[in-house]
Amino acid sequence: MVHANLATAAVLATTIAAGAALVVVPAAEATTHLTATGTRIADHPGFVRAVVDFADGEIPQPSEILRATDPEPFADGVARVRLDQRGVRTEARTARAQDVTVRVIQRRNGITVRLAAALHRFKYVSYFSLRNPERLVVDLWKSAPPRAAAAIRRARGGCLALTRYDVSRRHAAAAGTERNLFEHAFVVRLRAADGRVLAQQPRTGGRWTSFFRYPAVRRQAATLEAVAESAQDGALACLVQVKVRIGS
Repeated sequence: MVHANLATAAVLATTIAAGAALVVVPAAEATTHLTATGTRIADHPGFVRAVVDFADGEIPQPSEILRATDPEPFADGVARVRLDQRGVRTEARTARAQDVTVRVIQRRNGITVRLAAALHRFKYVSYFSLRNPERLVVDLWKSAPPRAAAAIRRARGGCLALTRYDVSRRHAAAAGTERNLFEHAFVVRLRAADGRVLAQQPRTGGRWTSFFRYPAVRRQAATLEAVAESAQDGALACLVQVKVRIGS
């Protein structure tokens, strides 16, 4: 009877060990030696880009552990993107350029990239990771009316396209196409020269049109845009934009 019990215990121990070997640790809980080593900042026509360089590991793909925790820089000038993974650490120093300050902040089981600039200078934040070398790219999108080089009539992948538009002294009209957005939803917005939203209209996709009235304003440059934000965290998912003249 003792031998039978010992045999049973041995079988159970083997089974438990085999089961433990099959357990998959979630990406956010897996340990890594990924280290942020430095930050670079550069100006582009439509946005200011911050690149955080990494060594000794990889950001998992797709990056479920990566998300924006503060995706609205317009109100207070601050945006944050967070990477949650056990063991990730930072040696990156604070970087300042193009009137933007970027800090990589150590947290327990993760890091936060904090970007700070003047109030109302930027309207959206977007991010993605790249390999060989490993790096995280965060873009702060300018809220001022886009100059020619920053105009986007067709977004990458065709998620949105702006085919026609017209703006009069009190009305804005636009038309275009949408492809593969979450629930095919987006918003058409008119922004004043200082980046404030004057009027907007939610739309859904396929072939779309938009027509809306905006408040009386002085004559000025403005931005007409169609934009979709991520359902996951509110970061910019797709954008088309052009410079227009509004008011009288």
